[in-house]
Amino acid sequence: MRVLVTGGAGFLGSHVVEMLEEAGHEPVVLDDLSSGRRERVAARIPFIEADVRDVVRLERHLEECRPDTLVHLAARHFGVRESHVDASAFEVNVSGSQSVVTAAKVAGISHVVVASSAAVYGELCGEIADESHPMQPLTPNGAAKLAVEEFLQESCRDQHMATTILRFANLYGPGSTSECESAVHAFVERISCGESPLIDGSGNQTRDFVSVRDAAVAVAAVVESRMTGTFNVGTGMETSILELSASVAEALGVVLPTPRYRPSRPNDARRSCLDGTRLFEAVGFRPATELREGLAETVTSQCSVAATSTGLS
Repeated sequence: MRVLVTGGAGFLGSHVVEMLEEAGHEPVVLDDLSSGRRERVAARIPFIEADVRDVVRLERHLEECRPDTLVHLAARHFGVRESHVDASAFEVNVSGSQSVVTAAKVAGISHVVVASSAAVYGELCGEIADESHPMQPLTPNGAAKLAVEEFLQESCRDQHMATTILRFANLYGPGSTSECESAVHAFVERISCGESPLIDGSGNQTRDFVSVRDAAVAVAAVVESRMTGTFNVGTGMETSILELSASVAEALGVVLPTPRYRPSRPNDARRSCLDGTRLFEAVGFRPATELREGLAETVTSQCSVAATSTGLS
């Protein structure tokens, strides 16, 4: 099966491309390289450098490569602080997604998989969020993801194009960069240098951390099964930011430096945790990587990259 992956040179996208190829599919990458990195994609993989907002070029590229499935992961990533002062993330993510869906319909693509986020839920109303949880995003990023979901569902309601929405929990793992806005990446970067981790607010806020490799397995499983609907991709386990910083120090084999506390970020959810039961029942996917194992792999990868970049390897 030929699969076009927008944002395929990004953090999640590059892992998805690798997983699709391992499963015997033919991935094609489309990325504007604004945050993605060309070296993340093997030279043998067809690569298209283009902006997802350019619907005319998208239609032409889709006509040329004729994919069976389109996996839309391209997005502009901003942290909670930045997203409140830079509206370009909303414009890029929403307009770009609209262009992708429009071009996919014109090209007659039969299945589109779109990345969403736990941010669409906002603050948890109960112990855990399943797909029926109220959607009350607290940030522009969450609002943008919700707008994309609503556009996709409305646009494809009367079309012969199957759609799948995947709401990802907080991703971490090998290949992350500072642009990914990953708490894990930031902690590894600072603690490995003996610097204090920066904690927003009390640090007692919790998140559901899922390995990027597991997330890529979930995408590949959905592509393979062509299962449609809306699904959470998470572990169902909460970890506080303070606990995460301690776990990163443990993975590094060092004593955790005394954290430095900053004011809470605007509209930062106190808790976030996703119920992945629906996806397990649909395609048999369940995250296989425990946080301790995933952090050890992340530390090894990130420190290796840092050593190489400084000529210490």
